[in-house]
Amino acid sequence: MNASTATWRSSRSAVKSPGPHQAAATLCGAGVQPATVQRILRHSSITVTTGTYVEVIEAVQRDALDSMGNLFATASDANT
Repeated sequence: MNASTATWRSSRSAVKSPGPHQAAATLCGAGVQPATVQRILRHSSITVTTGTYVEVIEAVQRDALDSMGNLFATASDANT
């Protein structure tokens, strides 16, 4: 283990980590792609990630669709 790895590990242990579940839920909630979350958490397959965090992923998708609907409504209002 080199000096930078030792420093990183010691600083990481000093900070209270929210844990992998909360970190994954936060990442999914922030719109990070499920495949990226899978790689970060080292899940064996994408179905583990999407199956576990499906509610968060669906909420992000609903928000995206709402935003798209608002965008089209604004554009439609501007054209009238």
